[in-house]
Amino acid sequence: MTIEADGALKDTLTALAVALRCHPLSIPPGGRMLYHGAAHYAASFALCSLTECVALWRTLGFAEDDALRALLPMLAGTIQTARDKGLPNALAGPVSRGDTGVVQKQLALFESLGGDHAALYGLLSRRAVALAQRRATPPAAIDSIAEAVEESLGRSLNQAAAGASVK
Repeated sequence: MTIEADGALKDTLTALAVALRCHPLSIPPGGRMLYHGAAHYAASFALCSLTECVALWRTLGFAEDDALRALLPMLAGTIQTARDKGLPNALAGPVSRGDTGVVQKQLALFESLGGDHAALYGLLSRRAVALAQRRATPPAAIDSIAEAVEESLGRSLNQAAAGASVK
């Protein structure tokens, strides 16, 4: 629960939130738009990522229901790992492992699909690199992965800007 208030009102609302067993967060004045906009990453945009995955898996012949039966437990496990170990240590996949070869192959594959698949994948991969860099011991190949991601983004963002988007 978030609270954008000062003084006695803030104290009253905080006490109410605690009584309701909520975790109150105080938003600075004028911060509500950023708070709500950023929250989309954890809610609506998580659904958009699932939708992207389902759409791509459909090209492999998977029905949406079957894909979700596989993906939702994966997402739930990722969230639980983030609770248990923190965000950097919950990261999985080739960026997390420092597997430059797999990252390069995946980037090339998404570029070959056209549309904005590669731009979305590259932007999220950029965030994965930053997350991996926050680990106590980042993967040894993180710099070469970052370079591959940035090279791919240079190409794919130009392609996406040209008007190729996913439906």
